[in-house]
Amino acid sequence: MNGADTQAASTIPSVATIRRIVTRRSWIAVPIVAACTGLLFAQESKLDVMPATVYMVRTYEMTSPLPHLAALGIDPSAFAPMLSSTGTMARFNDEELGRQRAERTGNPAELRVEQTTTDFAAIKQEFQESRSIYTMIVAGTNVYNIICDKVDYDECATASDGGAVEFAALLNESFRTATNDVAVLIGKRADAIAAVERSGLSDAERATLVELEASMRSQVTVLEDVAAGSTYDATMIGEYVINQAATVSTVKTSTYALGVGIGLLISVLVLLQMAVLYERRQRTTAR
Repeated sequence: MNGADTQAASTIPSVATIRRIVTRRSWIAVPIVAACTGLLFAQESKLDVMPATVYMVRTYEMTSPLPHLAALGIDPSAFAPMLSSTGTMARFNDEELGRQRAERTGNPAELRVEQTTTDFAAIKQEFQESRSIYTMIVAGTNVYNIICDKVDYDECATASDGGAVEFAALLNESFRTATNDVAVLIGKRADAIAAVERSGLSDAERATLVELEASMRSQVTVLEDVAAGSTYDATMIGEYVINQAATVSTVKTSTYALGVGIGLLISVLVLLQMAVLYERRQRTTAR
């Protein structure tokens, strides 16, 4: 055996030496693993810090199908008394419905919906008897705030988006009911016109009744189609968040596993190095 082979062999510790070093120095792995895990935790927690609970207000715009009616020649104001958003919001904010929502989704977030501040716009000004009379229209009534409380940001975000979909579904239900009710009333009026005795009427009067009945039948068909195909759609247009509790670090389990794995690997290398040094000292002493 030449000198190079002898030197290489001298750097390989025996199994007995490795067993002895592991038995006596295995405690070294504890601080190494702890240091590696702590370092990874510190690095990731700086990037992933979330509040324990938040108070979140998300603003959604509900796209209304009412303009579709106006475009088809049907007066949307006829539906206003039956489509009060106050009633729909009361249904959504009902405490029992909230409990059912939490059980169904597994999310304990407390949700409630509020209508944003209503805006008014003047479209006409008249002077009568030394007074100014303004004609006003209401704008912005299709914008709502969904308020979330008692859970963290991610749960609030999920609950708010789900709540917006649920609230839109309630609005759709009200719209379909109101539209179908109006269609029934117009249909009854058309039936009444069809039942009018026309024997004593002139041709022009008969033509007027026929035209009016046809127009009402057409409106009924349009209302039924709109009720079946038009929906309220929710679009988020803003978000406001207040942290209610101290922030907590949300480090993934995989981070701890990686820290332990790296720590154990370094520990093995350190123990092997110690075994090599111990083996060299023993051989030097034996000479």
